[in-house]
Amino acid sequence: MTGKSVADVTQVYEGQASLGRMVKAEDIANTILFACSDLAANVNGQSLAVDGLTQALS
Repeated sequence: MTGKSVADVTQVYEGQASLGRMVKAEDIANTILFACSDLAANVNGQSLAVDGLTQALS
């Protein structure tokens, strides 16, 4: 729709993301594993955004 290739749009998106890359499925899976583990025993009532701060790009 923008007339740009997927590679060009991805490059711009990654350049603006705080991690400098796209969020991977493993990033989301690791957050879920953490939330289900004993390490998160004292975490409650929180919302965890696993978006690499890309929601600010919208």
